[in-house]
Amino acid sequence: MHRLIFALCAVFVFLADARAESPTNPSDTLINLGTRVFDLRVQSPILDLQVENEFVSLTDVDWIRDMTWSDPLLVNTVIHIKDHTRLYSVGQPVWAPDNISRFHPDPTLPSIFDLDGYEVGWQGVHEAPVRGDILIFPRHDPKRFYARCGYDRADPKPIFCAVSFRYGPDRHLLVTTRIYQVTSPLNDFAEIAARVEALVRCLDVTEAVRAGEASLTTPYLQQKDIFAGGRCRVLPSS
Repeated sequence: MHRLIFALCAVFVFLADARAESPTNPSDTLINLGTRVFDLRVQSPILDLQVENEFVSLTDVDWIRDMTWSDPLLVNTVIHIKDHTRLYSVGQPVWAPDNISRFHPDPTLPSIFDLDGYEVGWQGVHEAPVRGDILIFPRHDPKRFYARCGYDRADPKPIFCAVSFRYGPDRHLLVTTRIYQVTSPLNDFAEIAARVEALVRCLDVTEAVRAGEASLTTPYLQQKDIFAGGRCRVLPSS
């Protein structure tokens, strides 16, 4: 009996040690997209499969989804990163505002699209279809980000919107936030792009990996860190 109790205790100690060690091994929680390495702090077969397809949905990670959904600007959103390296081995991914031939300003759009400082119009081969995508981008900084909103003229409000930007340290990575809770007036696309970029930069541990750091120190990320002026937003580009 004593031997059995001793053996069981040894098993429990081994399991406890294994549980204690597994979260501290950063290599198990790292993902590679393009030239960057991100620490999502979790392991998941779903994330592994997504990485194989050169795509990762950040909001498939529970703690990220919980944090973003508690932010009034990011509630009911899906945030993902897509690696376009293979599609565009030479040059950079197609940038929607560059395709001016498919952009058609339309003064008949409803007042919800009257946005100061933005270019707004249909994107597509038809100048004013009944249904289509509304393309929105900053007039004075069209490379910063753009938004697309699915719109049906029979409905006064967009069905959904999505904000996209190229990730500065690797311009082949396109970060997109799909917004399913569209507000009136329209969501603050500039601030959404800024907060999501702050989040992505906080998860980026590329330089630490390249430096051979044995223990990665991902910033302890709190919701306030991705708000305006948050410390993660000012991290330098690589």
